[in-house]
Amino acid sequence: MFRGTKVVFVGQTNVGKTSILYRFENDYLPETTATVGAAFLLKKVMINNKEVVLHIWDTSGQERYNSVSKIYFRGVGCCVFVFDITDIDSLNKLQTWKRMADEIVGDDVNVKYILVGNKNDRNLPKIDFRIIDDWSKQNNMDKFIITSAATGENINMLIKEIASMVNRNKEHNDDTIINFEKQNNGSNSSYCYC
Repeated sequence: MFRGTKVVFVGQTNVGKTSILYRFENDYLPETTATVGAAFLLKKVMINNKEVVLHIWDTSGQERYNSVSKIYFRGVGCCVFVFDITDIDSLNKLQTWKRMADEIVGDDVNVKYILVGNKNDRNLPKIDFRIIDDWSKQNNMDKFIITSAATGENINMLIKEIASMVNRNKEHNDDTIINFEKQNNGSNSSYCYC
């Protein structure tokens, strides 16, 4: 068993979820491909001299995985909704992810929501901030952050903000236990029960 807070990154394919995590983990950005299913990253972040453990899930944005995507919201402490700041369709499609989160999370006030407008480095027209602000308010986002995985803009700030939010929410952190059990059925497979 590991103590920590489950964080899930959601959004459409090609909005940069995996790139944000690569940039944070490695401080560089390799070529990436679409995530199949989900990827997992364990990250320890120091906030006010306290170690905050984040169990970060990077989900696939492909619609064919939507039926299994709901399981990633179980036991979550923070949902990060990522969109391409130059693509209004990617913002609008976050509504599907928000509905999935609401179905699982309900009205749990301990769960934090962050909206991330990625790809700020692109030399293309950006979505009008008023539209983003309206979406954020209508969907009860706790924070909106603009990032660029390509340049590293605000990537460390985003992860530190996630850690700060869950750290301030100590009651939820203490209740969150993520259980990884290895099945010993003769195979080398391991399973996550989250």
